[in-house]
Amino acid sequence: MNFNFKRLRKVNLLRLKYFIGELFLIVISILIAVEINGWNQKRIQKSKEIQLLNLLVNDLHIAKEKSIGIIKAEKTNFSELEKFISSKACRQSLLNNEKVDSIFSSLMLGSMISSIPAINAYTDMKYSGQTRLISNNSIRLQFTELENSLNTLKVYVEDRLSVQQINIDKFLINEINFLYLLKGDSNLSIKEYGEKLNYSRLFEEQFVLNAIAVKLTFTDSVLERRQQVLNAINNLIELIKLELE
Repeated sequence: MNFNFKRLRKVNLLRLKYFIGELFLIVISILIAVEINGWNQKRIQKSKEIQLLNLLVNDLHIAKEKSIGIIKAEKTNFSELEKFISSKACRQSLLNNEKVDSIFSSLMLGSMISSIPAINAYTDMKYSGQTRLISNNSIRLQFTELENSLNTLKVYVEDRLSVQQINIDKFLINEINFLYLLKGDSNLSIKEYGEKLNYSRLFEEQFVLNAIAVKLTFTDSVLERRQQVLNAINNLIELIKLELE
């Protein structure tokens, strides 16, 4: 009996060791499988992130070119406006131009750029919840800053348009013969345009100079905000390029 008990104990011990070995192998296999699955998930997520970043950087380049073009046009308009209030001699040289009617119309009624760059890829990502795929916190923070800059720019552009419209309404209705500015429009069948505008006298009026000065002030503020947007776009392009390298 004693011999059989020792043999049974030895067999049970071997079985226990075998069971522990099998259990160890199963646990290791599970851990390896989990690790491989996690690695695959990270690889898939990184692949999606790279695709999104490429879309974003392409949109940012488009927005950058658009911003540069708008800023250039805004500065040109600013310079033309400034000529009318810089000095009487400069103003008179413009008033002597044979195209003075179109110059005046452009100054008082036009020269208002309302376009704002859009990063459509980021907007789509934001509303679909895909911004979480961007692992770089600096990029995510910079996009938030860009969004704030765009919202601020929109407010300044709308304020400029509102103030300009108030001045235009008052000016066209109360101060000048607007019919004369419509002369040459082939879509209209007006026979009598009234008295020709006296620009020399008109630009001696303080309210005209004030209207141009107000427009310049607002345009200067809009230009500053447009430059902030462009700087934010440039910063994002550089950050994304580094992330993609």
